[in-house]
Amino acid sequence: ASETFFNGRDAGGVITEELSLYDQHYLTFSYRKDYASALGAKSESIGYPGIRFATRLDRLSFVPEQFNLLKFRMAYGESGMLPGHEDGVPLLWSGNAGGAGGGANIYKYGNEDIEPERISEIEFGLDLTWENLLSLELTKYNQWAENSIVYAPLAPSLGYGNVSQPINIGSMEMEGFETLLKVTPLNKKDMRIDLTASYSWNENEVTEM
Repeated sequence: ASETFFNGRDAGGVITEELSLYDQHYLTFSYRKDYASALGAKSESIGYPGIRFATRLDRLSFVPEQFNLLKFRMAYGESGMLPGHEDGVPLLWSGNAGGAGGGANIYKYGNEDIEPERISEIEFGLDLTWENLLSLELTKYNQWAENSIVYAPLAPSLGYGNVSQPINIGSMEMEGFETLLKVTPLNKKDMRIDLTASYSWNENEVTEM
């Protein structure tokens, strides 16, 4: 039998403001703020901003009427994973029973300076529908990741035993492309046929170890 007790505190909030002009141009601002005891004593909160813009080009007078939808969109946003709820605690002990009696072992060696991961992304896209027969979605994105959380084994000579410490290391760049094509060759009251094809490509590069 065993017992475990822990104390963790997490809180957060998101604020979003959406604007629309002539029901054609759309702009959205957002900001997410996270507070967590897992972040450590020296990094108690993290903020992730975001902004999205879209415009309906099919509502412009010079665009052919055959376009049921022609929308350009772009967005920038940030997100990331928070550390585990024990990662910011410098030193944790656990009870242990052995032949010589009861005692305590080092359970975890944390990091007061641990910070959450931050991933930034910028995205551009185009959506179109032609006479309700053909639909196409195109998306191009780039991402940048930093402060990834890695659990690095500590040297045995430090005297902490077989434990690892969470640390922030490295950075990575990612880019990709996604497309979705949908064709409706038959659209009757009692029968409809849709043909869909999709393609995606992405490449990741570690820029700093």
